[in-house]
Amino acid sequence: VSTQSTGTIKKLDLAANDMSNEDVAASIGDMLCRSTTLTELNLSACSFSVEGFKHIASSVKVTHSLKNLGLSQNRLAKLSFLTFAENLVSNFTLENLSLRSNDFTTSHLEDFVRCLSSDDACPNLDSVDVTANDPLKILNATHKPQDVVQLINKLSKLHFSVEY
Repeated sequence: VSTQSTGTIKKLDLAANDMSNEDVAASIGDMLCRSTTLTELNLSACSFSVEGFKHIASSVKVTHSLKNLGLSQNRLAKLSFLTFAENLVSNFTLENLSLRSNDFTTSHLEDFVRCLSSDDACPNLDSVDVTANDPLKILNATHKPQDVVQLINKLSKLHFSVEY
């Protein structure tokens, strides 16, 4: 993947490409950092390695134009999701984020909410899709149903909505 020039690419769909090679993910991260025109990126089902996803996670902090990011079906629960959420706080362009089918539990979502709970965190984020995560993991025995309701209420106080 060459990141010398991203030209005027506005939408890029790399879904279902193998990104287990850290260098490939690093190139995508570098492109995200440099691009001033890319508004939509689909990285769904890309089989990231832990180290590879760290490059994507860190680039989200400094992207200049990205509005829509698809990260569904990447098993992010097993990767550096907290690092991603912490970096997302400083993003001022992202509007829509898909986290569908990532094996999240309630604690993952709680970490996400904690990272984004300040008023100036990712101010343009309007929609976060966390559907198709295993409801049995989200409603596991260590979390009472009212805890999940409280979590959803916290999410609704932020600048985005959650679909279940």
